[in-house]
Amino acid sequence: PAMDTEEDELTVVRIIRALGTVVNKKSDDKDKSSETVWKEAEDAAHAVGMLAVSNRSAAVLAACTEVLYSTAGLKRTEEYHFCVGEALACCAGGRVLTSPQL
Repeated sequence: PAMDTEEDELTVVRIIRALGTVVNKKSDDKDKSSETVWKEAEDAAHAVGMLAVSNRSAAVLAACTEVLYSTAGLKRTEEYHFCVGEALACCAGGRVLTSPQL
């Protein structure tokens, strides 16, 4: 079926918001260990950063930074916070400020 409304349209900003739910997910999932949930959150933060590198539009960058700033109060591993910081660097400067491994 064709999409009738803008509400049903898949956009980069909607994908970023969906990733944001994973980035901020708590480890209360009974089927997964907290380590698995946190690894998924790291991967989602990494994906948000990569979207910021590949799409420099103001709306996308605003959505990326909103998702990443929302992690400020989370108590996670040092690696998680480094990953979020790297993603924020992607938002700030794109490819120039990021690690070659990304």
